[in-house]
Amino acid sequence: TYNRSSANSDVRSYQLYNYFNNPFSSSQDIRAYVRYTQRFQNAEVEEGEEDNSLVKNAFFSIQADFSRRNDKTEDERHGDDFFRYGYIGKFDAVTAPSYAYTDNNRQGVGLDDGNFYIGEFLTAFNSPIAYNFTPGTVNPVLASYTSSFYQFQDQFPFAYTTRENVEGFGGLVNGSSIPNNIYNLWSAPGAPYNGYSKSESDQYRLSGRGSADIGDHAITLGFEYEQRVIRSYSLAPMGLWQLGRGTVNSHILEIDSTNYSITQVGSDPRVTFERKYAGDNNRTAFAYNMRQALGLPTDGTDFIDFDSYDIDQYKIDYFSADQLINPQNGVGLQYRGYDYLGNKLSSNPSLDDFFNEVDELGDKTRPVAPYQPIYIAGYIEDKFAFEDLIFRLGVRLDRFDANQPVLKDQFSLFPTRNAGYARSENAAVPGNIGDEYIVYVDDIENPSAENIVGYRNPETNVFYNALGEELNNPAPLEGSGGITPWLVNPSEKNTTNDMTSESFKDYEPQYTFMPRISFSFPISDEATFFANYDILTQRPTGNVAMDPIDLIYIQNHGRILNNAELKPTKTISYELGFKQKLSPSSALTLSSFYREQRDEIQVIRLVGAYPRDYLTYSNQDFGTTKGFIVNYDLRRTKNISLRVNYTIQFAEGTGSGSLSSLNLVNSGQPNLRTIFPYSCLLYTSDAADEED
Repeated sequence: TYNRSSANSDVRSYQLYNYFNNPFSSSQDIRAYVRYTQRFQNAEVEEGEEDNSLVKNAFFSIQADFSRRNDKTEDERHGDDFFRYGYIGKFDAVTAPSYAYTDNNRQGVGLDDGNFYIGEFLTAFNSPIAYNFTPGTVNPVLASYTSSFYQFQDQFPFAYTTRENVEGFGGLVNGSSIPNNIYNLWSAPGAPYNGYSKSESDQYRLSGRGSADIGDHAITLGFEYEQRVIRSYSLAPMGLWQLGRGTVNSHILEIDSTNYSITQVGSDPRVTFERKYAGDNNRTAFAYNMRQALGLPTDGTDFIDFDSYDIDQYKIDYFSADQLINPQNGVGLQYRGYDYLGNKLSSNPSLDDFFNEVDELGDKTRPVAPYQPIYIAGYIEDKFAFEDLIFRLGVRLDRFDANQPVLKDQFSLFPTRNAGYARSENAAVPGNIGDEYIVYVDDIENPSAENIVGYRNPETNVFYNALGEELNNPAPLEGSGGITPWLVNPSEKNTTNDMTSESFKDYEPQYTFMPRISFSFPISDEATFFANYDILTQRPTGNVAMDPIDLIYIQNHGRILNNAELKPTKTISYELGFKQKLSPSSALTLSSFYREQRDEIQVIRLVGAYPRDYLTYSNQDFGTTKGFIVNYDLRRTKNISLRVNYTIQFAEGTGSGSLSSLNLVNSGQPNLRTIFPYSCLLYTSDAADEED
């Protein structure tokens, strides 16, 4: 099957005046499968004779399938040409150097000729005179705002001298502003959609199923294997303008006091300095690439008037990965399975590639592999009768492998020393502290056995002081620089950009054993009693894909980090019921149920983590649901059928969703778990239908 759809998504604030800028969304689904089914026939028997074969009605089916879904949301006009999203037009800065009458002592520069000068000294390279505007045609409505603003340039020239003045007095400039909302409710005409995203999700699946009647037993068994490959890419393109503008000249802003020329102005000397080149290590990738594209020396000091070029001059390719992924730059770039420019990866990069791979300029490329979880399951079920009892017994074994690296220790992004190592260094470690406990010190740069302040149990994450006394929170272990574990490599300090793959291990596959037992027996020809017990699991579908970008910039953002070690959630169900025939076409079913939810996902704060506390998800929630169901069925009778159901249930737990505790943990409270009623939960029972 193939399905393709496209439409303009609805942004509520755009509805009245700006609907023509609603983002364009498209999706594409491809699904294909091949199936082979084999049925086995028993030998024919003579009429009136009984088939005494041990195995009957045997068959098996094997299916292999593949599916792919692509989604994309973008501006319909600009697509993935990201600099077009915020382009207003060309802005030409008219500037001149400025000088101050002083002497070289007060100016703070020593001139190479050793002479003392009193005269004019350069104080600024680009003193503003005017900031002229030429409208662009890429976003004509946006350009019209600034064109209208510039109608008053002759009357108020002071408002048109710099980009900051133009923006401050109400004009729009490239990338840094959009029209104010009308009455703070409706977007003004021309306000662009500041977002681009795309994703691709593949699924490869092999499954098999078979059944046979063996004597009095109806046996069903099967298996399935599934692997997904999930890729995504998203950013806010408007932020590229400010990022490029702020980095294209950042390495040539200072005065070079050793490189100057002296001219005579009247009777006074004029000292003009050149720009100081800060060196290749201080020059950004964007500065290098844009200068190369403009034909300028990449190690020169030519000043680039950033907003003065045609739109085709600006490219996202000029940036390095680290420039774009820093969450403080306003771009908000997130990706996996694509490179940082949005190109689909043809390889499967490792964590070592993320931390170490560089391009021809020596800049990190930061490739992130797609999320590729693997799910395997096998099951067998037997249905048989024993006297008046009808049994259905089954068991299923699930194996979930997130197939990705996970942190060895969620409380430290760097490898740490344990108490066993401290003992080998002759530290006085209390007897109740196990060798595997993590050690904390008061000096991260010079840790030693003499400056131990506490410990942490890596299994329970309970903290202890230096005397081995349990702590309610790790605050007593904090020094002037916060909490400080004894690091294997103390020189790393707080620089998460220095992380390596040594901080990670492979995800440990999770195995879940799920029995199912159900039985029924007739109380009479018109009444049946039934009961069932089963365990169901659900693998984590969100908040589990490991994101190394979030880890290396953990100190620069407040996002909730995915937990790459999340386990499947588990539900244990019990049900008892009674079904009574009321007439040849109607029946009444009464049933009661009890269900436990375990390992539910909830947001938590890791207090005492290094290099900082952070939010993530954990399998810490639980809950119960108890209830009673009354169901009346009237099968089709004279063109009328009816089903009436009434359910009363009492559902409560420690969280109704994965973000139920967000406000609590954001307030600085510990990870408390309190039972309260669920906000919404629906329970349905199929047991009665199965026994029809």
